[in-house]
Amino acid sequence: MRYLILLLLIACQADIESVTLERERLCEDRLGNMYTCQEVTVSCNDLNETRAILRITEQPDSIGTIVFTSNGAGNTFYGNAAPNVTLGLMDAGYNTVEIAWQGEYGWAQDNYGAGIPDTMCAYAEVVRYLLDDVTCATGNSGGAMQVSYGLAHYNLDDVLTTAVLTGGPPTADAVDACRSGRDGVNTAKLLDYVFGFDKCQAGDVEGSVDYIDANSVVHGDVEYTTFVSFILGSRDPLNIARAQKYYDVITSEKKWVVIDNVPHSVHKDTVGGQVIVNELVTYCR
Repeated sequence: MRYLILLLLIACQADIESVTLERERLCEDRLGNMYTCQEVTVSCNDLNETRAILRITEQPDSIGTIVFTSNGAGNTFYGNAAPNVTLGLMDAGYNTVEIAWQGEYGWAQDNYGAGIPDTMCAYAEVVRYLLDDVTCATGNSGGAMQVSYGLAHYNLDDVLTTAVLTGGPPTADAVDACRSGRDGVNTAKLLDYVFGFDKCQAGDVEGSVDYIDANSVVHGDVEYTTFVSFILGSRDPLNIARAQKYYDVITSEKKWVVIDNVPHSVHKDTVGGQVIVNELVTYCR
């Protein structure tokens, strides 16, 4: 991975100039594994700056780099919930980067009412900042949202070889995700924040259907060169239905997997986590 080279070139490359490295330090996970942590700020789309911590490992003679994003607002490290996935891919020879956005609203923090597509520019900028010869990405639920909007709105298919989307993206159908939000308070609160109202927490989208629907990822670009794999659990019928809508419209090489008796958080499940590892080892080349 060419982190040092990228840092030297960052001022010269327009596509990553919005990412500023504020601090680099050693950090440790709950299992005692050591990482390099980069604290960065991201500025894009004339929005308020977004802050993130990147938890990074580099392997000798690495195969490539895998970028991980966590569920919801993306403000936790993926490997905290699914260490078997991140550690398994390290053992397989991949560099890993886990993005943890800062603040209660994570990738939307301080950008109330900006809408999902605009706020997702920060994810795209970070992925470009991390560019390797082979770069792949995975995320569960809200993490899958970040990857999918990066493809649909920010041309990340020119960067990502493979994208593995698990447990979503739930906003393939943003109207249904908002309407069902009353069943998932944290999701409803996040969607209300990024949409700029309180309809999702009330479960009432009347008068805002067109606006909410315009935020659905299916209305972005759907022609990619990236291989896109969808992995969902059979115990998550709502997100199977939503993700199916995105799967159906994209024209890239793609794959659809539903794992029996696995819940929404595919990455946390022992069987689901191993399927993710196998998928990335197979296709992230």
